[in-house]
Amino acid sequence: MKLDTAQKFVADMVDVLDNPAARTVLRRGVNLDVARVPTRMHAYLIPWTEHEAETSHRARTLYMIASLMAIETKTTQPPPANLGVSLATASVRKVLAESTTQRLLTVLCRQRESTVHRHVARTVRTLRSEGIGVNWVRLTCDVDAWPWSGDTVAARWARDYYRATLTNAARKQIDALTDAPTTHPADPAADTAEKENV
Repeated sequence: MKLDTAQKFVADMVDVLDNPAARTVLRRGVNLDVARVPTRMHAYLIPWTEHEAETSHRARTLYMIASLMAIETKTTQPPPANLGVSLATASVRKVLAESTTQRLLTVLCRQRESTVHRHVARTVRTLRSEGIGVNWVRLTCDVDAWPWSGDTVAARWARDYYRATLTNAARKQIDALTDAPTTHPADPAADTAEKENV
């Protein structure tokens, strides 16, 4: 799915979810196959899945995203880059144990096309229960691409997770050793202070 298509889909779902009745209907579709969701849910998803079989990967992806968006709590935080970064955020903020986020990430990255939706939904619900944001546009694109690019998506999630968590850990270790906040070598303030001490 192209990025602009995913953006339009998510924007449309945001508008739909302004209606409390629609939100309730979509929320009831969490963890259900397309064939088992509430009948009324199809009214909101058919415009996006009209030419998709109900068992198609794309249809399952869009129904899953819509239902997960319906249970999201409001947040003013900017959306993370992807699901790997969302998991890293939960770990860094200590709202989930590092072992928990690593386990969730490992399980996600091992999924096949037939199982990825169930595990993505479980992970997102865990994150949202702790107030961690999700980038719905990026997640829509990533899960939609899973049949042919799952390995690439999984690698990106893993690399971004460890990039975020290890960078944070390294910064804390340095701060603990120096008892002072770390500054980037290219920080103008640090450069000025160094010159004044010469």
